[in-house]
Amino acid sequence: MLAKMLTTYDGDARRWHNRTDTDGAILVDRSPEYFEPLLNYLRHGRLILDRHVSPLGVLAEAQFYGIQGVMDELNQLVVSEDSRPKSLTRADAIRFLAGTVSGCRLRLQGLNFCRADLSYLDLSGANLSHCLLREANLSGANLTNCLFTRADCSRANFDKANMAGVQMRCAVLDRASMVNVCLEASAEQLAANLEGSSLRETNLENSYLQEANLRVSCLKGARLVGCNLRAAVLAGSDLENADLTGCDLQHANLRGANVVNCVFQDLRTPLHMAQTMDAF
Repeated sequence: MLAKMLTTYDGDARRWHNRTDTDGAILVDRSPEYFEPLLNYLRHGRLILDRHVSPLGVLAEAQFYGIQGVMDELNQLVVSEDSRPKSLTRADAIRFLAGTVSGCRLRLQGLNFCRADLSYLDLSGANLSHCLLREANLSGANLTNCLFTRADCSRANFDKANMAGVQMRCAVLDRASMVNVCLEASAEQLAANLEGSSLRETNLENSYLQEANLRVSCLKGARLVGCNLRAAVLAGSDLENADLTGCDLQHANLRGANVVNCVFQDLRTPLHMAQTMDAF
C-alpha cells in the first residue's frame, strides 16, 4: 500500500489523489507519531519504539500501509503490554490513603506509580520501598519519614516536597527534580538517609540536606547550587562534575569523595582540609 501510494504515474503523484504541498511532498492524513517507527524500520530493518509510543497504534499503521514484515513483532509487543501491570493513578493513591487506619503506616511497597500525579498528597510515613515512580509528580507532597528503599524515582518531580527524615537507601533518583526540597532531620530526630542512592544529574538546587546521609551515593553531574549541607555525610560519594556553588558545607564530611571537576565557588563557609581528607 505504501509503495503504491507513493508511485507516480507519468510523473504525476496524484494517481492516488494524494495532496501535495508547494514542494511536491505528498501529504498523508495519518499519525506521524506512529509512522516514524515504521519509517525507521524500512530504513534499517529494526523496530525501535520509544517508551511513550503505543505498539497498538504502530500496529494499526503497519496494517494500513501493508508493511507485513513487522506485524508479528508488533503483535507480540501488544500482547506483552496488555499483560504488564498497569501504572496506578492519583485516584488509587487517595483510595489507599482513605482505607488506611489512623496511626498505621500506609503500605505501598512494590507498586507501579510511574508518571502518576501524587503532588501535594500527605503520604507521611508511607512505605514506598521498591516502588516504580519513574517520572511521577510528587511536588509539594508531605513525604516525612517515608521509606523509599531501592525505589526507582528516576526523572520524578519532588520540587518543594517535605522529605524530612526520608529513608532512601539505594534508591534511583537519576535526573530527578528536587528543587527546594526539605531533607533535614524530622521532628522525631530521624535524619534523612540516601546512602548508596543514585542521583546522577539530579537537580537539588536550594534544598535543605542538613545532617543528611549521602555516604557512597552517586552525585555525578548533580546540581547542588545553594544547598544547605551542614554536617551532611558525603564520605565516599561520587561528586564528579557536580555543582556546589554557594553551598553551606560547614562540618560536612567529604572524606574519600570523588571531587574531580566539582565546582566549589562562592561557598557560604570555608571548606577545611580536615573535611576533605583523602578526597580525590
